[in-house]
Amino acid sequence: MRLHVASPFPPGVPKHEDDLIIPAREGALRVLRAARDASVKRVVLTSSFAAIGYGKMPPDGRPFTEESWTDPTAKVSA
Repeated sequence: MRLHVASPFPPGVPKHEDDLIIPAREGALRVLRAARDASVKRVVLTSSFAAIGYGKMPPDGRPFTEESWTDPTAKVSA
């Protein structure tokens, strides 16, 4: 089994969405091609912290859950 857990995560809002999308897509494709070429049977691709990182923080330090999603309407400073 191989794990792919890396993706671009800049400290601020990128100038263009492709600054994140292209490297993330290409990185995932590189891992999948390498896995194919090595006859790897299973690849685990995880999501970015950004999927929950800008959502509501769980109260009292509890762990994030499947309910902890980013709020797409939240204002993000550039």
